[in-house]
Amino acid sequence: MLQRRRKKIGEILIAQGLISNEQLMRALQEQRQSGMSLGSVLIKQGYISEEELTGVLGRQIQLDQRKRIGEVLIDQGLITSQQLQVGLEEQRNTREQLGRCLVKLGFITEGKLIDALSAQLDIQHVVLDNFQFDKKLVGLFPEEIVRKYRVVPIFEQNGVITVAMADPTNLRTIDHLKFKTGREIEPVIASEKSILTAIDNLYT
Repeated sequence: MLQRRRKKIGEILIAQGLISNEQLMRALQEQRQSGMSLGSVLIKQGYISEEELTGVLGRQIQLDQRKRIGEVLIDQGLITSQQLQVGLEEQRNTREQLGRCLVKLGFITEGKLIDALSAQLDIQHVVLDNFQFDKKLVGLFPEEIVRKYRVVPIFEQNGVITVAMADPTNLRTIDHLKFKTGREIEPVIASEKSILTAIDNLYT
């Protein structure tokens, strides 16, 4: 799955004219050797800026993901196509995550949204109440970052940090966390309320 995503990222960047095919091949080779994310390697090699990666690429990826999430929710009978269009319009106006917009509009409960995302993406749903967090990770994730992106690091194993996210489809956030920490990020899904409570407990 990660290999498929790396290829897609590379293809999007080439299509946008941001990198060449030769630059992508060099970056993929270093990525395999270093274990860094492809985006971090491209920035390190000077082929692309962080702003370009998180801007143009992030918008492209998130648009694709929003469409798939909406289709899954419709297929499961959780929302109608009309509600999806209203949610997408709200998302464009507020720049909030699509799932949060749908919950705020009263079209779906957060619990049902989490269940749908967990099933769609085959991502574990984690209940953070009374969770034993690895507090050593707090230093790698500044408070302003975790509050901005609604994420919280929970543990690290074999150089991979597992991060609870309200929206694990947000590849822009995942790549940004990889770049900031220099580690691979494994997303799991948790309710936004439980994430914010965990942040309050860990960072105060």
